[in-house]
Parts: sequence; structure tokens; C-alpha cells
Amino acid sequence: MNEDHAAAAALAIERYIAGLRAELAVLKPTESTELTREISAMLIDAAREDPARAFAEMDRLGKPSQLAAALLQERGLAPGEGIQAASWWRMGVAAFIDVFVGLALPVAAAVAYYAPAWQALFGTTQPPENPGSRIIVLALVAGALMLSGLLAWRTWAPWRVGGRSATPGMALAGVAVVRIGGTRTVVRTADLLASGLTAPTRTKVSAGLTVTLAALLLLWAVWMVSGGALDPAGDAAVFRFAGPVSSQQGQVEASAIDLYTAATAPAEQRVWPPIAENLDAAAIEASFAQRFVPDSAAGSGSGGYSMDGATNIKAGVWTVAVTEHQADGTDRPVLLTYSLRVDWGTDGQPRVTWLLTGYEPVR
Repeated sequence: MNEDHAAAAALAIERYIAGLRAELAVLKPTESTELTREISAMLIDAAREDPARAFAEMDRLGKPSQLAAALLQERGLAPGEGIQAASWWRMGVAAFIDVFVGLALPVAAAVAYYAPAWQALFGTTQPPENPGSRIIVLALVAGALMLSGLLAWRTWAPWRVGGRSATPGMALAGVAVVRIGGTRTVVRTADLLASGLTAPTRTKVSAGLTVTLAALLLLWAVWMVSGGALDPAGDAAVFRFAGPVSSQQGQVEASAIDLYTAATAPAEQRVWPPIAENLDAAAIEASFAQRFVPDSAAGSGSGGYSMDGATNIKAGVWTVAVTEHQADGTDRPVLLTYSLRVDWGTDGQPRVTWLLTGYEPVR
């Protein structure tokens, strides 16, 4: 039992001295070490005689913050006295920089992993009969977001605990958080040094590099968002250029009408709409010319078509079901696929085209 009491006392002393050391961080390391060594030696001596005496001594001294307040007051430092608090604008600048730096990584991680998470939950890249792959993706995404959040929380630690560490904002604004009598006070670094006290050693160069890296991360995130990172389905980008779905449907059906208008027009009047490079445009045009015989005098041809309407299968891609009434009197059902293409003109304005990317007979 005595051994258990001795071990408990030793652990309590270690925690007490660690707390006292943190509260005395405003002092120079040599002075802080000397004071904590004296208190530690006194408590250890008491514990050697009787572990209960060590606990009694700690109760008599008070909490580490209370003891530190008394020791600091002997040196002219007390809450609201001694060192003037930093001006509000310095604290505002430091806080703004640190919020900027702290959120850079979480924002970048959220932007980077949004699309994989969305695809895992709602996309079609993973077969529904294999939920394990989705669980793995979501676990990786959650882990990345949690890690970035913890790093952000750690970035702001000097604001919470004070002491000899400083955030990038504190270093650039010339302020520090000191612990005096159990309280936290934001003071100017220059005032700490002028009073012969210790100040965080983080340099403005390292703080500037950290802020630059955070800015690059946020610029990358903005660039990713502008490229559709938060719209993995592409709906927003298509809406931006082609308008709402109802408008897109009209545009696609108009493109299909243009195709058959060219097919049934006299040869000298044919103006074929755009056809994608993956299709043999010459072969398609020749097939139309053979199956739809134009009447040069009347301006219309033998044969025609009927359209069953367009269907939006995914963002920027539509299919159109058409029944071709050929010149030989037979009907030929086909499925046309149209994809959105956006070209930028020399004037910087987008040129929207619904490109024929698929032409397949329906068997």
C-alpha cells in the first residue's frame, strides 16, 4: 500500500510541477527552472517522509496557477499590472492571420475530397453490389478531414495555452499570450523583452513562409472550385453555359432537327451541323444522302423523321430517340447522343455547341 501511495504522490508531484512550469513560462528558462526545481525538491522531500505530506504541501501551496501568481507578483507581475495589454488592432491582425492559416488546410482537404466522397455516395463509378469500396473511400475522406481539422486546432494552440509558443499571426503582429496568475493576457512581444522576460522565439520569416503556404493552398482550392470541384456531376457548369434543363432540351432537339433538315435538303443547300471527331462524319452524311432523297425542285426530299424527344442522361449529355422514315418506305429507329461543347472566342465569350457524339441504330 505504501508503494502505491508513493507512486501516486510521485505522479501528482510530476503533474504539479509541469503545471507550474507552464504557468511560469513568461519567465526566462533559467529562472523558471530554478523556481520549479526548488518546489519540486521540497515536495519530493515531503513525499519521502510520508506521501500524505506531499499532498498536504500541494494543498497548502494551492493550484499551480495560484502559486505561479504569487511568485510572479513578487517580481512585479500581476493580472492587470506590470505589462500593458496589446492594442486591439494588433490582436485583430494576429487573429485574422491565424484564422486564415488555420482554415487553409481543412478547406483545401474538403475541396480535394468532396468529389471522391460524392462519387462514392451518389456516383455510378462503384457498383452497388460492392459497398466495401465505398466504405473505404468514405473512411479515407473522413480521416483526411479529421487530420486537417486537428492540425488547424493545433495551429491555434498558443491562443489557448499561451507560453513560449507563438502562431504565425502572433509573430507577424508582434504579440504573445502570457499566463499570469491563471489568466491569459495578450501583450506586445517588445514589452516582454523590455521587462526582461522571455518571449516566443518564432521568427517573422518562418511565419511569413507559413502564411505564404496557406495562401497557396487557398488559391489552389479556389482554382479547384472554379473548375467544378464542388460540382462533380457537372450540373452547375452546364447550367452556367447552357441554361436550365428545359432550355438545354430545346437546344438539343433543335440540333437534331438541323441534322435531318440537312439530310432532306437539296444537295447544294445542305449545311451539316457539327459532328464529333469520334464519328465518321463523311459516312454519316453519305448515308443520309442515300436514304433521304431530296427533291431539288420542291426543296424537300422523299422520307422524313419523327422525334420522340430528348432525354438528359447526365450533365451535358442528352440522347434523342428518332424514327427515320426512309425513302424506300421503311422505318429505322436510331438513338442520337449529343454532348455539350464550349469554345471560347477571341472576344472572351463562350460559344456553346451541342455536338453529335453518338449515332446508333436501335435494334
